[in-house]
Amino acid sequence: MTSNLGAGEVDFRTAETDELRALAERFMRRELVNRISGVIGFRPLESKHLAKILDQIVTEKARMFEAEKGLIIEVDQLARKVLLERGFSPDLGARPLERAVDEWVVQPLVDAWFAKRVMAGRVRFTVAAPTGPSPRDLPGNVTVLGGPRGGASAQGASSSAPAITFSQE
Repeated sequence: MTSNLGAGEVDFRTAETDELRALAERFMRRELVNRISGVIGFRPLESKHLAKILDQIVTEKARMFEAEKGLIIEVDQLARKVLLERGFSPDLGARPLERAVDEWVVQPLVDAWFAKRVMAGRVRFTVAAPTGPSPRDLPGNVTVLGGPRGGASAQGASSSAPAITFSQE
């Protein structure tokens, strides 16, 4: 169980377990708090932790695509950096990271699969500046300018923003 109890009242980085348990008792019945076997304060994630989480998410998605579609996904370091930037929120930690992978890797690849623009084989994700007004018209390469189904998002709508692209060998 996770909770935001006491957010803004306690510095979770320095709070002791007893202080966190007392805080929980202010918001929940004592009988419920007594059933909680341990209380752990939130510690902000460091970039090395986020990179490991991203690796796990990408590996999981890549295994799924390989098993189901025969696609071997590679995400280079530049694309990983963009995903880390787009998928991190100081307030939410790593939770948005999986949504960023789904938005910028999975959904565009699914769309390309159903449009028959990719086939079984190796697919490489990288970062490139947008090259044209309509990424859907590019044969062999798909440039994702803004999230799922190519829609313009706040981060992807700018023509100067780096775009995550993929190509098939």
